[in-house]
Amino acid sequence: MMSKDAWDKADIVAKIFATLLVPVLLTVAGTYYNNAMKEKEQLQKDKEISLKNIEIAVGILNAKPTSDNQSLRDWAINTINKYSEIKLSLEAIKLLKERPLPKPQVIYKENPITIIEAATFLTDEKGNKLTDEQGRPLTTEK
Repeated sequence: MMSKDAWDKADIVAKIFATLLVPVLLTVAGTYYNNAMKEKEQLQKDKEISLKNIEIAVGILNAKPTSDNQSLRDWAINTINKYSEIKLSLEAIKLLKERPLPKPQVIYKENPITIIEAATFLTDEKGNKLTDEQGRPLTTEK
């Protein structure tokens, strides 16, 4: 009879433990999932903001440099460096301060080719050519 009593007590303890543990585990798992989803949404928003800032910066750098827009160009260069994994080289920064980004010409509708004449390619500090989202090299006009 004693062994039955021990099993009955173990059963009662297990039921109490399960009754308390399951809601706690569900709460912890739900909180973890909710936080992970919020973090993912925030990362996506940050990425969208970064992309918009880079688009604005490129638009500014497309304009011809003047004394009136130099502070904007500095902001644009700093913005590109802030949001880019590969930073602009000092030479590229100097060129961007002095020259506008060139407007590439696309020829051949079937197999587009971008022709950039009389341009200097922008590079990072290691000498690698910088490209846009489509893989086209970033350049400045000579």
